Amino acid sequence: MKTSLYLFIFALTITKAPCQMITVALDGSGHFQSIQEAIDASQDNDTILVYPGTYFENLNLLGKDLVIGSLNLTTGDPTYIHQTIIDGNYNGACIAIRNMETAHIQGFTIQHGSGWVDGLGRTRGGGVNIYNQCDVSIINCSIINNICDMSGGGIHNVGSRLFLSGTLIKKNFAKWRAGGLSSSHLQNQNAILEFDSINLCSVYLNHAPVGADMFYQNDQVQEGFILDTFSVSIPTRYQVFQQIGDDDANDSIRLVANAYIINSLDADLYVNAIIGDNSNSGLSKDEPLKSLTWAMHKVNNMTGKDLTIYLSPGVYSPESNGELFPMSIRSRISIVGSGSENTFLDAENQNMHILTMYYQKNCKISNLSFVNGNGNAGLLFGTGSGYYYANKNIVFDSVSFKDNKGYQRIVSFITCDSVMIKNSKIVHNYGGKALRVGAAYNIGSLDKIEKVYVTNTLISNNLPWYDSIIPYGGSFGVSSTSLLKNPLRVDLIGCEITENTTDMNGGFTGCNNVYNNAEAYFINTTIGTNTMINPNTNPILYIGEKSKVALLNSIFYGNSPSSIMLYGDGVTPSELSISYSLIEGGSGTITGDLIGNNLFYDDSNIDTDPLFTGYGDFPYSLSGLSPCIDAGTLELPEGITLPTTDLAGNPRVWGGSVDMGAYEFNPISIGESRLQAKAPARIVASSNPFVHELGLTVTPKTGVPVCITVHNLLGREVARLLDQTDNRLAYTTLQWNGRGSAGENLPAGAYIISLVENGKEVESLRVVKSER
Repeated sequence: MKTSLYLFIFALTITKAPCQMITVALDGSGHFQSIQEAIDASQDNDTILVYPGTYFENLNLLGKDLVIGSLNLTTGDPTYIHQTIIDGNYNGACIAIRNMETAHIQGFTIQHGSGWVDGLGRTRGGGVNIYNQCDVSIINCSIINNICDMSGGGIHNVGSRLFLSGTLIKKNFAKWRAGGLSSSHLQNQNAILEFDSINLCSVYLNHAPVGADMFYQNDQVQEGFILDTFSVSIPTRYQVFQQIGDDDANDSIRLVANAYIINSLDADLYVNAIIGDNSNSGLSKDEPLKSLTWAMHKVNNMTGKDLTIYLSPGVYSPESNGELFPMSIRSRISIVGSGSENTFLDAENQNMHILTMYYQKNCKISNLSFVNGNGNAGLLFGTGSGYYYANKNIVFDSVSFKDNKGYQRIVSFITCDSVMIKNSKIVHNYGGKALRVGAAYNIGSLDKIEKVYVTNTLISNNLPWYDSIIPYGGSFGVSSTSLLKNPLRVDLIGCEITENTTDMNGGFTGCNNVYNNAEAYFINTTIGTNTMINPNTNPILYIGEKSKVALLNSIFYGNSPSSIMLYGDGVTPSELSISYSLIEGGSGTITGDLIGNNLFYDDSNIDTDPLFTGYGDFPYSLSGLSPCIDAGTLELPEGITLPTTDLAGNPRVWGGSVDMGAYEFNPISIGESRLQAKAPARIVASSNPFVHELGLTVTPKTGVPVCITVHNLLGREVARLLDQTDNRLAYTTLQWNGRGSAGENLPAGAYIISLVENGKEVESLRVVKSER
């Protein structure tokens, strides 16, 4: 009966207009040996019949209305589906159908496509890309193992009609939305998505962080649809994301399948990358699953309770246990690792970030590390580690973001409310701002309130990425939009922002940016030894239009340049308020438009050396002679409270009052007398950052082998300034001209000067070579 149906469809297609049959065979027995050659020679309404074989092609219909089929088209024999393969060779979409074309595609395996490239260099529709008022039927095809950057790993349909019958969509991958199938409207042109209710399709085990299997606007499939096989027994928007308007998704998925691959569980799950197995139940430590990816498909809080996925110590990565990144988590699900030094989500620098959260609520991620994410300009706005969009009530606790690369940002929150990062580290990343918080006016109400809290968090040693288009670098950025009624607000309490380097390549912003209808409160925060190298006249802290920044109980010291810049839009003044803080250079540090904007610089501020300890795990903690001890105030802005401990885990308030900065001096907990000062540095640099020559003063130990070396930030030695097998110098001055051991001129950037005694590094100093 099915064979008769296919022949009827075929006959109907070829009789609607004068047409010809064009045959394609690899052995030369047909009219052509490639499908694209047949398309080039065809006319509207022609039929291209393809004989078995693997065709490494990326097909473009060239504006024509065509029928393209394997011998399944004429015989109905399903064996031809697997014998006739269109392989995109990861060189673009396997089939591109665009701009009012009509296509009937039948009886192929469509594999290894990588998508149509858009104007921003991003790919969509790995297997089949359908765009703008097309009419497409895909019958009896297997669409497998295709990939793309953005939407529709298997099929991407925009503003067109798509009919699917007897088609398998399996193991396709998208880095943003809809691993299997994406269908969305185009401006005033609606998309239509239809599934055959008799010759059923199967969709399963595709991957994307937003709609692992499918994404579509809710009005496209109002009555739901029936599949033969689907991924999970109880579908949710984790697998099928139905978008309603622009601001939400439907949790009720109108999908019925005859069979499924994964049995959904309303229970806590356990994962162990080393000894786990995805065939286990996952319900106990004794029967753990193998991958977090599989656990996220399996877990389903059907009763609305909070559930947790527990990760044992280990590395969770594509190579070690088959993880698929980027992944997502769903509302009311927590991921708990075994400690940030023991549990690692590792993207292995495979040109992808690690986690995306999209319209989720009430989630917690704790006790783990995100490492080796890699996001370039074409991948979700250049995010290196995590991209979080339109989420609410999200907590990151004791999480580390380390060694990630991102074109514009490492950790990014856009249009999120009540998000908290606490007791965490964002360290040693490359690329855009280490922490980026933003807002979008087209998500929900313009009256919405958005707020992000960052407490007891270290943001340090984040550097430019010189392999990207623009190096950027820097530590923190927040910007909203003037269209929103309420400013986007970020509170940074008890944080350390140190040793970050920014290279804006001429851009007029700083290492820390707040602008465009945003507010930032720096409370008991230490901002120190951050560097702007290109141009070095840009500020360390930049406040832009319609924004408000307050520094309270904070330290701003050792930055290069020591500069805070205040600007506005000339209509609505921006505001900078500083009180009970140590500001190197005092009010003279503040530049910009100080007439058209509001500056409040209180008499409680001081300008002196904070006398950091300079050693140990917390070198920016206060020594016993620090003028910052008890120099703060407990009269905090409304709605702000101090955490019970400081960044080092010591009591936050000790003694007569609160101290300035991220650390509270406490001689009982740190074993230090109040009269102790920091130990003298053994490497001191002058003119740092430098352009042509750096001066160094070093006090090495005598009578032992001593080396003074220069390493780049990848750990490779680039120069050796001193090498003594039996050092007799207790004091020496050196100059480094910024060149390598072979005399080559090294690029601008950060370097590490190390003093090595008896083969062991005893002290190091970070220096920066600037281009000008």
